[in-house]
Amino acid sequence: MRIASFLGLAATACVLWVSQAHAQRVQFPTKLPLNSATAPSGWGSSYPVAQYPATGGYAAPPASASPYPGSTYAAPPVASPAAPPPGATYGVNPAYQAPNYAAPGYSYPPGVAPGYAPSGPTATFQGTITAPPAVGWDPYATPGVQAPALLPADPYLPGAPHWPCPPGGGYMQTMQRFMDQFGVDYTWMPGNGPEELGLHEADLSATFAIPFLHNPHTPLLITPGFATTWWNGPSPPHPPNPEFPSRFYAAYLDSAWNPQITPVLGGELAARIGVYSDFRHVTVDSIRYQGKGYVSLSISPNMTVKAGVQYLDRQHIKLLPAGGLIWTPNADTRFAIVFPDPKLAWRLHRIGNADWWFYGRGEYGGDSWTIEGPGGAIETDYNDFRVAIGLESDNPGRLAGYAEVGYSFEREIFQNGAATMRPNSTVFVGAGLFY
Repeated sequence: MRIASFLGLAATACVLWVSQAHAQRVQFPTKLPLNSATAPSGWGSSYPVAQYPATGGYAAPPASASPYPGSTYAAPPVASPAAPPPGATYGVNPAYQAPNYAAPGYSYPPGVAPGYAPSGPTATFQGTITAPPAVGWDPYATPGVQAPALLPADPYLPGAPHWPCPPGGGYMQTMQRFMDQFGVDYTWMPGNGPEELGLHEADLSATFAIPFLHNPHTPLLITPGFATTWWNGPSPPHPPNPEFPSRFYAAYLDSAWNPQITPVLGGELAARIGVYSDFRHVTVDSIRYQGKGYVSLSISPNMTVKAGVQYLDRQHIKLLPAGGLIWTPNADTRFAIVFPDPKLAWRLHRIGNADWWFYGRGEYGGDSWTIEGPGGAIETDYNDFRVAIGLESDNPGRLAGYAEVGYSFEREIFQNGAATMRPNSTVFVGAGLFY
């Protein structure tokens, strides 16, 4: 019985000794230091630190610790990570330290830190031009965070990015409205005597802009119009003074195009056909053709030279040379020193979007009609020179107008190829409204 007990105690002691010996050899897994410069065996080139940059860096060697609190047995020391190279600091990813600042496996050039930018599919215009993303719209945002945009990158919408249109707006912003202008002009010259000739003249017209040659900046301008002239005098009529009917009429259709071939070279072209008569005797001679043509050359940003001709189709003067200089020394001054219609203008004040200008101008005035006479139609010209000063309001797209006072001189009535009357010079007033 004593022998069995002794053997049992001996066996128990052996088991306890063996367990303690094994406890000294058992190692529990320890956490690897972040971004260690040396990969554990078995990882090879696929070590995560080399392929996927992460936060952290070289860590200080961990202190030895016992696996069991209060135990007298200490775990074997864990191998410290490789020492950082000279110049490296703890806590910093070695992939982003000098001298390369780039993670292994990336193609960033030496000395350039990698940057990350959002990327995604982009639309192309005709396969060559890449459209910029719409302002304020993120196609990769979380659904429901922002309101969807309706055609956000459409360049033809007002307010859309200016691509591919020139600065200043999209296509719809640069197009002119179909009815470009509607207006009326009125002129009054007093006169009621043997050597005097008074008149009232009203001209109603509307201008329509039609896109031409795929360029919204230089449309074709079509202007139908109707004018009426009421005569007063000479009184009493006596030879050689003519006897005028009380009213002359003009119904016309005008077309104009102002091409800009290059930023330097441009032009102005206009043609008109109309019926000018008292409408009591209309003949082939009542149909008149008029026109003008200029070539303009911009010799500097604020100076342009123009040269051309005006075809008047009157008895006395058929053709006039035309041209001169347009000079804008500043934004408040415009000088159009052009024969036969010069004009000098100075901006006085701006009220809202309307600019108010004071101007002085000149004009070769008058027109030609056929009227009923004793022996048939009589071709009749009225010619004069006019100078005037006035005020005008320039408000594109809104109601604008002018008012002026002037002087008419060198007046003449020309009938059937000969001057029949030279009325006295007189003052006149004029006004106009346009929308």
